[in-house]
Amino acid sequence: MIRYEKTEGFDRFDDVFRDRLPEKVVNVEVDQQSFLFSCENKAALKVVVYNEKIVRFRYTYNGQFERDFSYVLAEDFQIEPTKIETQETSSEYAIITNAIQVFVSKSDLRVKILDKDNHLILEDAKPYRARTTIHKGLIEINITKK
Repeated sequence: MIRYEKTEGFDRFDDVFRDRLPEKVVNVEVDQQSFLFSCENKAALKVVVYNEKIVRFRYTYNGQFERDFSYVLAEDFQIEPTKIETQETSSEYAIITNAIQVFVSKSDLRVKILDKDNHLILEDAKPYRARTTIHKGLIEINITKK
């Protein structure tokens, strides 16, 4: 495989890949306990607050989410009404429950989660990356944690 950016001209290649990274967040949609962060290049992150301790993250590189399915949730699982506070700074959005704080970077959708006492639970080291090829479509998703 060869990187898409190196395919100028009329040469033929077995397959060509492109790494798709989120760009600047340009829109945020809020629907009760669901937050959709959309980027300039159609990448998006959907954050759903299931209860004060459980949050789900779904990523897409093209603005279209795959069928909603999770091995983690029972079929009869119901989202619990949860008190949520939101905040915004120049660099990030915050979704805050009584138990956790979720921060989403405006520049590249990196995520950081803190507990209520500001102890770090989880943090992205890099933005998520989706690798696609001309022949196979989406072949790899990579999320690197610190």
